[in-house]
Amino acid sequence: MPGVKVGQVEDVKALTSVTVILTEGGSVGAVDVRGANPGTIHTDALHPMNLNEEVHAIVLTGGSLFGLATVSGVTRYLEEHGLGVNVGVATIPVVAGAVIFDLPAGRADIRPIAEWGYDVARAASRGPVQQGNCGGGTDGTAGNTPVSIPTKGGTGTASSVLPTGATVDALVCVNALEDVINPNTRDLYARTGFCDLAAAPKLWPSSRTPKHPGLTDSTTIDCIATDAQLTKTQLAKVAEIARRE
Repeated sequence: MPGVKVGQVEDVKALTSVTVILTEGGSVGAVDVRGANPGTIHTDALHPMNLNEEVHAIVLTGGSLFGLATVSGVTRYLEEHGLGVNVGVATIPVVAGAVIFDLPAGRADIRPIAEWGYDVARAASRGPVQQGNCGGGTDGTAGNTPVSIPTKGGTGTASSVLPTGATVDALVCVNALEDVINPNTRDLYARTGFCDLAAAPKLWPSSRTPKHPGLTDSTTIDCIATDAQLTKTQLAKVAEIARRE
């Protein structure tokens, strides 16, 4: 997507990670936040009822609420480069973030910190986005109900060009309550290349048992980008549709 950069980092031993999506020049942004216990920061700025029209970065991170510390690092990077809303006395970047609940998956005492956010923002690029056991979904899980098959989650992307010529890109950090299944083959994505199962013995110990959580334990988060010319209210509807799908 023109004007969009993505950076990612992960600690595969501690199973924690962060993904940063930069729209350095500012972009119209909206949000749809659902769930019984969401972990977010500054998403109110993206609500269509509020005045702000710009967003300069989206942070998708692990580490539960602790991981939101990465947002301050991204904000510092953008401010140093003069990117944000000019309010006269300062330039204020608009950075919104969301977390997945991943503390049971790895080391709960190691979480993404502000320096990670800064370094990832600095290294963000327009190149291909790595998928699987990387970025904000490194520490995600799936199949956590009593009738599901426990598997790794991960980070995935998709892109589509609409008949109008508009492009829609999606980046998702999967931390799903139920199984994540390929709708065409009915196979688990984790068993068909979505994640590197060869690395699973190190990343996802076989001794782990499903946690059978409540709804508050599974939080899939995502970012949708499009070059279609949409208003903030229209983008909020796109975010709502993406959540349903």
